[in-house]
Amino acid sequence: MSNDATPRLALPYVAAGQAQKHVTVNEAFARLDGLVQMAVETQTLSSAPNAPKDGSLYILAPSPTGTAWSGYSAGSVMRYEAGSWSALAIDEGTVAWLRDEDRLVVFDGQQWRSAGADLSIINNIQRLGVGTTADANNPVSLRLNRLLLTSKPASDGGTGDLRQTLNKDLANGVLSMLFQSGWSGRAEFGLLGSEDFSLKVSADGGNWQTAFDVTRASGKVNFPKGAARSQVDIFTANGAYRIPDWAQRLEVILVGAGGGGASGSSGDATANRMGGGGGGAGGYVTETFDVSELSGPLTVTVGGGGLGGVGVSGTASLRSGGAGTASSLSVNGAVVLSANGGAGASSISGGGGAGGAGSYGLGAAGGASVSNSVASSGAEGVGAGPGAGGGGGALDTASVQRSGGNGGTGQGLGGASRRAPGGTGATSLGGSGNVGTGKAWARGTAGGGGGGSASASSNGGAGGHGGLPGGGGGGGGACRSASTSGRGGDGGRGEVWIMAIG
Repeated sequence: MSNDATPRLALPYVAAGQAQKHVTVNEAFARLDGLVQMAVETQTLSSAPNAPKDGSLYILAPSPTGTAWSGYSAGSVMRYEAGSWSALAIDEGTVAWLRDEDRLVVFDGQQWRSAGADLSIINNIQRLGVGTTADANNPVSLRLNRLLLTSKPASDGGTGDLRQTLNKDLANGVLSMLFQSGWSGRAEFGLLGSEDFSLKVSADGGNWQTAFDVTRASGKVNFPKGAARSQVDIFTANGAYRIPDWAQRLEVILVGAGGGGASGSSGDATANRMGGGGGGAGGYVTETFDVSELSGPLTVTVGGGGLGGVGVSGTASLRSGGAGTASSLSVNGAVVLSANGGAGASSISGGGGAGGAGSYGLGAAGGASVSNSVASSGAEGVGAGPGAGGGGGALDTASVQRSGGNGGTGQGLGGASRRAPGGTGATSLGGSGNVGTGKAWARGTAGGGGGGSASASSNGGAGGHGGLPGGGGGGGGACRSASTSGRGGDGGRGEVWIMAIG
């Protein structure tokens, strides 16, 4: 033990019998004034400043110079008072506040270090604010632009993994991450009042709706508002199709065009004269493609409806209707999917035209003309396909006029609200058949045209046109040689639907 000064702070002792004891006491007070609650002006100067304040402290920067500071080592603490400088004895663990940097530093026996540089364990702190002030509601608050969390690699004794664990106390409590804009909630996901995971979104921070939830017991995902993005393009004429960048698959529906109905025949009063048969309905095809299966430009072809046979006079056979053409989808010029058009009604014996081929087999066939009864109705659409045209009315040898047949109903699948009735066949003398009803819903198909009725004293009735898309045209009614038979109805054009789903 030294008899002259304290061992740690080097405060001078007052010796027994010492004269002018106040000098020793005042020197000790001066040291305490500098060392207790030490506040240092800066640690960046290597030479003494001009006009320092009494009591001011400085930590010397490297290579001190000048009369007052030279000879002292970097890191020494210098105190100014009454026109002179003195060095304060410091020991390991001395703490100082840097005024110009607003931070604490601590002396480790060799150099000054940031007070927090060696903190490896901090327990039971009440609040932590980084760039902001933490409060009772937000005891940990961070105000920054970036936040990095990275795993500890195996080379540092870690596993290379990073798992963040969040835990709640009650099953009906909330454990979530809330995303806000302008301090108003926009999205929140987690365990929101239950133990099933869910995501909710809001437009105003007050009204929330569930985007999806996951049942923990089964892992099944429920999307109350729907999950897939979709885009629908309808083609009623030929064109090119570009697959959207976001699409994962395409659902394609093709409807072939309907065939035209045949005209009625004409002849003298002693002959059976047949009405024209109804045109066949277009085929119906549906298929789903993964977009990876369709590499290259896509071309859509929409089938054109077959024209009805023209009316005749004198002693003439009926005129056949034209065939509807196919609707198709091609990739790089090669057809990958096709729905055939319906056949035109035949010029022989008043027979109806065959339906076009589709996913459900051959499409609906047109109705035939019958000499001793009402003409046959067109067949109902096969599956979801369009209806065929009804047959035209005939005349028998006694010149009894026959009515035209009804057009077939389109969209055989589904309820009544999706079905498209065919046009009714004419019953009045030489009346025209009604046009087939167009599709009843967006992806539907149409009804066939009704057949025209025959007349022994005037022109035969025209067949009704097939509805859009794909309906077969109705057959025209027969007449005697002095008049003109009914024209066959035109078949309805085809249609193509492409639904992109992402």
